[in-house]
Amino acid sequence: MMMENLRISAAMIPWLSLILVISLAYSLLLPPFEAPDEPAHFLRAYGIAEGEWVLEDHPAKVVVFIKQSLERFRGRESARLLSLMGSDLREYGDRIPNLAYNSSLYSPVPYLPYAIVIKVLGLLGDSEGVLYASLYLCRIVSILVFLALFAFATSLCPGMDLAFFWTMATPMALAQIGVVSTDYALYGASLVVLAGASGQGKNRAWAMAGYAASVIVLLATKITYLPLLLIPLAQAMPGSRETGCCGSISLGNAVPGRRGRFPGDLIVIVGSLLAGLTGAALWNMYAARVGIFKKALEVADRITGYTLVIDPGSQIRFILHHPLDFLQVISHTLTTRGVVLLHQFVGVLGWLDLPIPTACVWLWGLGVLVVLLASNVAGGLSPRSRFLAGSIWLAGAMLTFIALCASAYIVWMPPGSASINLQGRYLQPIAAAFLVGMAFLRPFEVKRSLVRISGHALAFLAVMINLFAIYSVVARYGLWWLGRAS
Repeated sequence: MMMENLRISAAMIPWLSLILVISLAYSLLLPPFEAPDEPAHFLRAYGIAEGEWVLEDHPAKVVVFIKQSLERFRGRESARLLSLMGSDLREYGDRIPNLAYNSSLYSPVPYLPYAIVIKVLGLLGDSEGVLYASLYLCRIVSILVFLALFAFATSLCPGMDLAFFWTMATPMALAQIGVVSTDYALYGASLVVLAGASGQGKNRAWAMAGYAASVIVLLATKITYLPLLLIPLAQAMPGSRETGCCGSISLGNAVPGRRGRFPGDLIVIVGSLLAGLTGAALWNMYAARVGIFKKALEVADRITGYTLVIDPGSQIRFILHHPLDFLQVISHTLTTRGVVLLHQFVGVLGWLDLPIPTACVWLWGLGVLVVLLASNVAGGLSPRSRFLAGSIWLAGAMLTFIALCASAYIVWMPPGSASINLQGRYLQPIAAAFLVGMAFLRPFEVKRSLVRISGHALAFLAVMINLFAIYSVVARYGLWWLGRAS
């Protein structure tokens, strides 16, 4: 009976198909390890498959496999890593010291699907063919898991499907979903968290179960996105009521016949939040005790060729004691790199050195207008309730962005830095929350027919943007596997 209440709308099937086809295209056309941090993520997953929950070293054959793949498209971003791999292969024997400095810091949770694939295929041997098969099957698993999470989120709250689809239809998001990374878990869990606590009343059990699991995965993957959880927490507070297609908050405007959302939902939300925070805290305490962060900085120094002067304690004190000065650092980052971040958000592929045409960024902006005009997130909420809901979603998005900036500033920036080295691909969940918040603030209703037309328009724009991006990839790398075959 519960399963009957949880179904994908027919309107979503073409969009899911689009995501599947386009992400598979990126998976096939992007050569092995020509994606941000993919070598490190693959090495991390391989280590877990070997039983190294805390990554120490790698089999030489896997390092050789990655090195040979990178050498085919030797770029500026991978030159230092290639040099380091070469020197380590000459110096060490069958085991190479840890090279996956950034992914070593992450919890093992998002790598478990990859580790299972690698472990199973490893039973067939350790030849180059098996390694290629492991890499590409991991890429496919990433796509399929994300699609399942995306479909689950939109089935819980159909009113958010336009906003969710449009943030995930960017070439950057689809390319990252189509490679070995943790972004499939970050994006998918974020969408379920946002939709799960807002789902329709008949899906409450599924919504809360999915929400609880996704909170744990999200906080295990990137605890930086913790402020997103303030949105469902606010919706479940006493005094809120389920109204509209998404069960959005309506403080003081209870709808007759609808049950209040407290205390059951609030218990699940707070309980999953505490469980997720406990798991993340335990991992970080363990990482600090065994020296993972120190080792990561040592490897980063070797790859970059210079010593990174990092002092997280000093950075934390600066943010706490001078919050306005830190906001000025964020402002300076946006004014100097805002356009670059927006372009990265929409699509800068490869090792973040392959920008898609600038026209795609403007096309994506046009799609934002369509989303804001046609999203039906609020149902029959009063203007006051719309304003309250929109304010909560926008506040959650803004606080998450500040937390993301603080995390990057603390972990990777030297003391006294006037800017922050952000990457646009980190902003997809924040953009989804921002679009939903802005849609709540729309002061008028939209006809159902316009929503259908808008869906077709977004699908067309998504295809156009990604075709431009796919052309850019082919122009850069060609059909690389044909060259390899010959």
